[in-house]
Amino acid sequence: MYSFGQLVKIPAVIMRGGTSKGLILRRCDLPQDSALRDQIILRMFGSPDSSQIDGLGGGTSLTSKLALIGPPSTPKAHIDYTFGQVSLEKNVIDYKVTCGNLLAAVGLYAAEEGYATLTEPITEVRIYNTNIDKIIVAEIPVEQGAIK
Repeated sequence: MYSFGQLVKIPAVIMRGGTSKGLILRRCDLPQDSALRDQIILRMFGSPDSSQIDGLGGGTSLTSKLALIGPPSTPKAHIDYTFGQVSLEKNVIDYKVTCGNLLAAVGLYAAEEGYATLTEPITEVRIYNTNIDKIIVAEIPVEQGAIK
């Protein structure tokens, strides 16, 4: 299904959360094989290359972050979120860490994409962070049926 010699379209959202910027990718749009998935993601970022000139990464750890999104694996959450820190110089994505800044972007993404129903004045988005096995609640301001 995926070959590095062919053009493959993978929907992606580039979003900023706090001082971080990253790609938000849906698990369903990527291969199930984690090694192949990570190679494709590294290629999207332009890693390994400290300048990431041939990709969407910004050449710093603050702009080389990944949010893998999927439907909730627990009934207590609206969405699953796995954080990945994309290496600039190595052919690796670190899933043993997490990022609160990008988590803020994930909450907004989940609200925008309909994972949680918008309610005024605050929509609570319950995010299951798979890296730390915790549910985190993001509060999204809503006014007249739209994100404020």
